[in-house]
Amino acid sequence: MTDTATLDRYLREHPLCADVISRLPEPPDGTANDLYRAAAAGEDTPLHWATLIRWIDQSLDPQVTGYALGLSRFPQYPAAVPYQTLAGVKLAARPLWQAAEEAMRELGAPLREVPRPNARALGMPWYFLWLGATANAACSGVGLWTGILHWFQFSSAMVRICDRRPDLPPEIRRVFARFETYPTEMMKACLDLGEGGLASGESADDALTAAYVGISSMDAFLSECVR
Repeated sequence: MTDTATLDRYLREHPLCADVISRLPEPPDGTANDLYRAAAAGEDTPLHWATLIRWIDQSLDPQVTGYALGLSRFPQYPAAVPYQTLAGVKLAARPLWQAAEEAMRELGAPLREVPRPNARALGMPWYFLWLGATANAACSGVGLWTGILHWFQFSSAMVRICDRRPDLPPEIRRVFARFETYPTEMMKACLDLGEGGLASGESADDALTAAYVGISSMDAFLSECVR
């Protein structure tokens, strides 16, 4: 399950990052989106799930490209760890998303009705593409930490919903369970990267913006799935 005690300890050990994150308008909350709210209320539809699954699959290539660009800009250990690890995690999850789509197809989900992603839906993969391509160490570290936290919060909450929803195929639970337990050591590596950048004089305000844009773009992406 989620190891919040270790996350809290690591955050205390990185006071510059902790100060930036404490300045967010709201703390990261992976349930603050319309997809979670619809599922929690039992108002989700097969089209909502089909949209999430298809859009996630379509978002993986730009996300991984962003991580690869980040790795090319921070190639040395340990700064390379966050981008390198995330690329592997996202690629390894693709077969799980594809299995979830096949399960929805077998249940008769209207996959042909999945809308094309609009700008709000594309904001999340574009964010990670931008982060890897242009962000400095402070923005990369803080932005990746908050993004990972937000997604794993959402995934953990969705596992709990799946556990009380026998109508949902197990493949959907399986893919969320892949992101249920916080990758605490990778998240520490994000804080290490961000702390080093902030300590060298990189802008805390820019890092705060990176964190905020990451959270808001993920919320927009998940909310658009139920539009």
